[in-house]
Amino acid sequence: SSQRRGGDTLRKSSSSPSEACLAALAVQIWGCHGVRRGRGKACKRRILHLATVSLEPSVTEKLGRIVIDQELFDQLNFLAAKGQVSSARALFEQILASAKVQNGTVRSSQKSVPLSMLYGTMLKAFCNAGDVRGAEEMAYRAREEDVPMNHKFYGKLLETASKAGDVVMANKWFEESKAAGNRDGVHFNFMVEAYAKAGELDEAKKWIQRTRDAGVPTVTNMFNSLIFAYASRGQMKEAAGVIREMLQEGHDPEVSSFAALAVAAAQEGDDEAAERWMQQARDRKLECDNFDAEVSTQAAYTRLASASSTPEAAESWLRRLQETG
Repeated sequence: SSQRRGGDTLRKSSSSPSEACLAALAVQIWGCHGVRRGRGKACKRRILHLATVSLEPSVTEKLGRIVIDQELFDQLNFLAAKGQVSSARALFEQILASAKVQNGTVRSSQKSVPLSMLYGTMLKAFCNAGDVRGAEEMAYRAREEDVPMNHKFYGKLLETASKAGDVVMANKWFEESKAAGNRDGVHFNFMVEAYAKAGELDEAKKWIQRTRDAGVPTVTNMFNSLIFAYASRGQMKEAAGVIREMLQEGHDPEVSSFAALAVAAAQEGDDEAAERWMQQARDRKLECDNFDAEVSTQAAYTRLASASSTPEAAESWLRRLQETG
């Protein structure tokens, strides 16, 4: 069988192509003059992949929906959610090698997905593992193999960078996504999160303003990122200001937002302020009345007990934790 790209055909071989052949093919197909452009390794990697991968030619040519094993994909999704990169990568390669272009009826044991979804699922593994470089390599591989990179794909790259507080990579993916014509509010949110995680809080605030300037609605998570960052630094006044700001824009602070301020106050020995913020957290919990709010409240009591300046205060918070059931 063979692989095609740009009218040229690469045939499988039982032995590895020689270095000279690789160089010649790189120039003919992609114009990759490795010495001059410094892309020799990248070109070699692309040719080796095409020369050895067992995908049908039409999978990489058409880039449409592919048919894969349902159970294997579910396993990949599970591993990705757990951030188990090594196991997910092995399974990803196995699924990719056996993928077929959708052509007719899909059996119940199979799943029809866009090729970009398969790559996106693998990207989720890197994201949940906090592996910024691994996510970058996956993105480059997708690009080299002409896999479409839509706004969701870029969103996962941005999420990975934001979790790591890597503002350089976050800016890189944001600008690339913007150049591709994407205008997603989630992307702005990840930029705020990236700067907040990095401790660059003034820049994080600027990104909230850039969101407004772009005509994109702000979201609650943007403000929460700032609240948590300010609270963790003991900047209570600034954190309270963010809560006022989000209320003005019609966003309801979450239980965790008030709880973060309560914990910060307790860490500073201000039990009265901690009680005031926690009362607002309890009020918000009653308004929400959902599982997440319940969990956030219980977690806050535990953290408050640990942060309390006196044994008496810690005992008081633990009693309230027990009262929540």
